[in-house]
Amino acid sequence: MSTRLRILRLLALLTIIVSMLTPTLASADLLPVTATTVYQQPSYTVSRHYAGLLSPLRTSMPGFETGGVVARVAVEEGDEVKVGDLLIELDPAASRADYRAVKAEVQSAQARHSAQRARLELSLSSLQRYKDLVVKGHGALQRLDELQIQSEIESAQVEVLKTQLQAAAAKLMLAAVRLEKLRITASFDAIVQTRQVDEGSIVSPGQVVMTLIERGEFELKVGIPDAMVAYLREDQVYRFNVMNRSVSGRLTAILPVADVVTGTVTAVFRLADAGLYAGTVAELVMNAEVDEPGFWLPLSALSESQRGLWSVFVIRSGAGGQTVETRLVEILHRGDDAVFVRGTLRDGERIVSAGTARIVPGQRVDVTRENPVVGSASPSLARE
Repeated sequence: MSTRLRILRLLALLTIIVSMLTPTLASADLLPVTATTVYQQPSYTVSRHYAGLLSPLRTSMPGFETGGVVARVAVEEGDEVKVGDLLIELDPAASRADYRAVKAEVQSAQARHSAQRARLELSLSSLQRYKDLVVKGHGALQRLDELQIQSEIESAQVEVLKTQLQAAAAKLMLAAVRLEKLRITASFDAIVQTRQVDEGSIVSPGQVVMTLIERGEFELKVGIPDAMVAYLREDQVYRFNVMNRSVSGRLTAILPVADVVTGTVTAVFRLADAGLYAGTVAELVMNAEVDEPGFWLPLSALSESQRGLWSVFVIRSGAGGQTVETRLVEILHRGDDAVFVRGTLRDGERIVSAGTARIVPGQRVDVTRENPVVGSASPSLARE
């Protein structure tokens, strides 16, 4: 075989091999990507968290108005009490003796008042009979005047004894109040948080003997920035994170004076008890709608650009297949796994949502999967 013929056969073989490899090389030039179709949203929702401390609606730290020796403590720490339940009592012996003495004084004043009223009635009766004699011409005018003056004296004595009786009755009432104040009862349904004294202890006037905490609802005061106050609505229900739990509460008031240090406005909420504890940190979760158009994108779709901007690869279809081009965007809000952006994107365009590190502008791509954007702070961008 001549050399020329061998060369021609070799060229023919190379041509066949190249023709067989050409489709494979062409397909190797396509980069598989995941795409997402984006749609413009008129606004986005931001979530803000503000913390405060739970406190009971009412806290009572009772004490006695007068000192004395503790005779009985009827409750222990942690006990639940109802309105009117006895909590603690002082030794009443001395006060009971005072009460009995004043009661005897009242009875004596009543007796004196009754006796004087009898004398007054007798005086008035004698005066009337003598007036009848004078009318018939049998009595002396001087004696009539004496009887008249005597009746007025007896009447004045009745008023004096009546005042004394009223004073003694007031003293008896005061003694009864003092006797009652030796006992402290619950003024509202509560739980005993602490007790500071035991039986036999001597307490002084005004000394705190225990602490009561009201249960049922908690109060929460939270400092809210002025810009977020407009989103608050009285009696509206809000969500709170407390002790790794989500509980609900309602807004009861917005205080009119801002904090001079923080510049925040105090909002007052009420939360159901639900097994919570006073002094626990509660975090208010507020959602606010921001009227700013833009697009929700997955974090994986972004590539860092210049001057604080980010770039996104948009998939374009043409005669030569699908290629990508760069669009610049600005992040307006960042969620857990998605961002809300504005920029040169257009409604309904498809973007590369993953694997952007391997892509350059003009790269030919093969879309192998379509994904919607789903993030904790963003809705799905798939239209219904």
